Parts: sequence; C-alpha cells; structure tokens
Amino acid sequence: MSNNILLFPINKQFTGKCGKVHKVEFKKILIGKGVFDDLPIILKEFYGNSQFLLVGDKITTELFVNKIVNTFSLPPNTCVINGATMEEVQRVATQLFKGVIPVAIGGGSVIDVVKLASYIKNIPFVSVPTSPSHDGIISGTASILVNGKKTTQKAKPPEVALLDTVVLASAPKRLISAGYGDVLVKFTSLKDWQLSNMDTGEFYCEDSVSISDRVLEQICTSLQSSGLNVTDLAYALVNSGASMVIAGSSRPESGSEHIVSHYLDTHSPRTGLHGEQVGLLTLLISHYYVEKAPEIWWTQPSRQPEEIRRFLSLAGLPRTLAELGIQASLVIEALQNASTERPDKYTILHKFPPNKNEATDLVLKSKLFQMV
Repeated sequence: MSNNILLFPINKQFTGKCGKVHKVEFKKILIGKGVFDDLPIILKEFYGNSQFLLVGDKITTELFVNKIVNTFSLPPNTCVINGATMEEVQRVATQLFKGVIPVAIGGGSVIDVVKLASYIKNIPFVSVPTSPSHDGIISGTASILVNGKKTTQKAKPPEVALLDTVVLASAPKRLISAGYGDVLVKFTSLKDWQLSNMDTGEFYCEDSVSISDRVLEQICTSLQSSGLNVTDLAYALVNSGASMVIAGSSRPESGSEHIVSHYLDTHSPRTGLHGEQVGLLTLLISHYYVEKAPEIWWTQPSRQPEEIRRFLSLAGLPRTLAELGIQASLVIEALQNASTERPDKYTILHKFPPNKNEATDLVLKSKLFQMV
C-alpha cells in the first residue's frame, strides 16, 4: 500500500459524519517485525502486575505460547482450547477471575473464544493473531458454534492488539490468501449496506464506509504491485476490524456473500476456509448486482466482476467453488434461501430473491464451477 497507517483514531471518542458518537477504545495496536517478543513488556505497560492467562489452540500453544511463557517475570497460566464452541467459551470464562487478563494467541477460533469469554466477564483482553486469515482480529463480534450451528455473537474489541509480521508471514500461504478473501468482500458488502440504507433506512455510517472503501482500494493496488504482502494485509485487516467497531456492526465487511456462506456452512461441511469461500462468493454476487442493480454498482472499471476475479487470482485464492468441495446445487439452493434465514440483514438477495432458474443462471455466469 502507499501508506500503511491506521485509518482510525486510537482511544478516542468522536462525532462522525453520520451524527453518531463513536467510541474507539483501543489502547494500543502494534504492527511490525518482532513485536511478539515485546508482549510481556507491553502487557506490563498497560496492566501492571495483573495475572495473565495465555490462550491458544494445540498448534499455537506449541509454536508460540510455550515459547514466550518463561519470558514473563511471573509466568502466566495457560489454556489450550479445541475449537470455537460455546463450551470452550464457558471453560475459558471460568478461569477469568478478578484481575486476570486473557491474551488470545492464535487464529480466528482462539481470538473469538477469548473475545466472547472476556465480554461475558466484562474484562479487557489482548489479541495476538498468529495468522492473517480473517478480519476479526480487533472486531466486536465473535463467530461461535452453538449446538453445532455457527452464530455471530456480540462481543467487545480487544484493548491491545499485537500483529507480528514475521509470525504472520510464517503462516501457511493458504491462510494468508484467505485473509485477502475476507478483505475483498467489500466489493459487495458495501453495496449491500448502501442498498439497505436506500430501501429500508438502515443506519449508514459514512466514516466506516470511507475506511472500508480506502482499504479496498489500497489492498487492490498492493496486490497489483507486489502480490501477497503480509504487512499490507495486516493493516487492511486491522482497519477493516476498526470499520466494524465504528459502524457498531459487521455491515461494512459482511453482506450477501456472507449470508450465502453461512447457509453453505449450515447445510454442508466446509472443506474450504472462510476467507476462500466468501471471496469467491463476492464474485458471484457482483454478477448479480450488475444484472439486477447496475445503477448502484461501482462505476470504476477496476471494480467490475472480471477485475474482481483477477484480484482473487492475484491473492492466490481457489478459482472455483468446486475446488472447495462445494456442489453447484447447494449454491443454487443457498441463493434462493439464504435471505429468509437472515431477514434482519437486508441485501441484494432480499431485494431481488432469485428463483431457481435465476440462481442457476447466476452460478453459470460466475464460472465458479469450471476452470476459467
């Protein structure tokens, strides 16, 4: 990107263009090489002699938690979770006694579990991602399985976040590519939010939109000029998370592509990563916008469906949904039914619910089940 900067104020309250008072309560967000090693110092700076609970999954505990635990003057307790389930959230929450600060060291599941557990206990937490595969690093929502069903739970953002670009770059390439997929959804999510504001009067935050639009432009420029760049991606993910915090919802980063993805998750085991799935579904929905609502679709040549396909390819994402083990028939079903499962989240699929023939034509037009 031309400027790797945080596009939002730190620890500040301000009145946005939308007229709403926004509270951005992050105390510190640090992005750079080797910052993981500074974790004990930063925790002491903000939380003094508090007790800490380092939470990871099996892999991140072996690779990172065990590496750093002995660098603390008072070794912290540790906890290993197994998946982002409500049972694991409750297990972590029972260990959060008064004066204990949880530190999430891992991917999306670890961060989401700690995020919700700390919200339940009304205490701050620290986010230390070990892969750049999602935009929930500093967001205020958590994706948690409840009775086997994926749900989005309200939570609080972390007070402190550390993104070590060396650690993030060591993640498998597939996870890095998935992170790009979760950023590129803005092509459709921003238009769904705009459409909902026009049709239903839903709250629309210009400050949030401005951040997300700028992130989208920057990440596309970065992909064209330098391909996969973990530092650029880290800033994009953090700024995307802050956009959701300012909006007070996931709206700027989650639209029709996400509700279709959730439908697929519910009705078929997912073999692909979340970012891979929503990235490809963004291309699918872009074709539907051009067909059904061209008057509000982007005017820029760089934001048309075939350019979106090119950006997905530059990010190293799969070229077809079939590569993720998804059947075309299920996508056709999802396009018809996803909006009824999320009546509260108005999108292009709510305005123009496709019938089976329309959904089939859209799947064919997207070429997401054949090599292109």
